[in-house]
Amino acid sequence: MKSWTLIPFYLWKNTCRRWFEYPVSPISKMLIPALLGLLAVIVLSLFAEIERELRTQLEKASVYAVYVSEFVAADHAATTLRKSYEDEIMWSARYGKDAVKQLRQPLVSAVCSRSQTVPVYAFTSSLAGMEVGVDQGDFPVAWLLTSGAAPQQQWEEISISGKRTLARTAAVPSWMQKGLSVTEAVLVPVEMVEPLLNKGFLNHTVAYFSSIGEVRRFVVDVS
Repeated sequence: MKSWTLIPFYLWKNTCRRWFEYPVSPISKMLIPALLGLLAVIVLSLFAEIERELRTQLEKASVYAVYVSEFVAADHAATTLRKSYEDEIMWSARYGKDAVKQLRQPLVSAVCSRSQTVPVYAFTSSLAGMEVGVDQGDFPVAWLLTSGAAPQQQWEEISISGKRTLARTAAVPSWMQKGLSVTEAVLVPVEMVEPLLNKGFLNHTVAYFSSIGEVRRFVVDVS
């Protein structure tokens, strides 16, 4: 028993002697776990920051948003244009009036009074509200949308393919800014530019849903 008692005492004494002779050894034994713990905290903090950034990006670009752009050549323009009118009615009945929005962009630009060119987008009567208060009078109204203009404050003269008209200024709707990255554009009823659309156009569809199921169903419909 005495030998068993002396062995732990000898080992402890020998360990303490080494610590006194080499004081760095016990310090390193405490310092290394502390550094590893600090490194783990830093890594976890970085992961938390990345998670917050991803959440912010997802909030800006919703996973429930769908954007489809299609170039339509002149030889298919008339047929595709008519079909797009029918699709718009179908989507409105299936998903609700405000869920799916469609704009047709002729292959021409508009020139405003400031002598700058801006893209032209055409809408149908189903999008007459469009958050800019499009008039429902006897004549079509063109809109000059800008990111900084106060809605419905003034009229400006614009020219589309050599034809002049007046456009009322308004702010760009948020769904156009997000879906099409538009900061300035001319928005007109499709009847005003249908001859230009029949020469070829870009068909833009912007949809915002409330569930993944609706997104899947819409993607199947579009396909």
